[in-house]
Amino acid sequence: YVDQKPQFPESKKALYSYFKTAINKSKLLSRISRKVEFYVTFVIEYDGSISMAQLLYSFNKKYNHEIIKIVSRMPKWKPGKEDGKTIRCSYDFDYPYDLRTSFQLCHELTQ
Repeated sequence: YVDQKPQFPESKKALYSYFKTAINKSKLLSRISRKVEFYVTFVIEYDGSISMAQLLYSFNKKYNHEIIKIVSRMPKWKPGKEDGKTIRCSYDFDYPYDLRTSFQLCHELTQ
């Protein structure tokens, strides 16, 4: 685990707000009558950009491409640090957030 976890701009609440807004703006996802749920992992690069987004679970596979697109378009994060140095981190995230089952993992990646 890292000394300083990466941070989404503003707050964790803003991260969930980003997804809610992006899902509502999506022509494909906004028409769904059931709740959009997914669990994703991605890499936060040295510059805070997102790469290697991969779904570990989604409510319906036919929407996976749209969810990955939303994840990949996130604004830049404040990257993680280890021993004072900026590092690449893998980050696991679930939506919607459920306090009973949710956890966010972040660990340093080597090159």
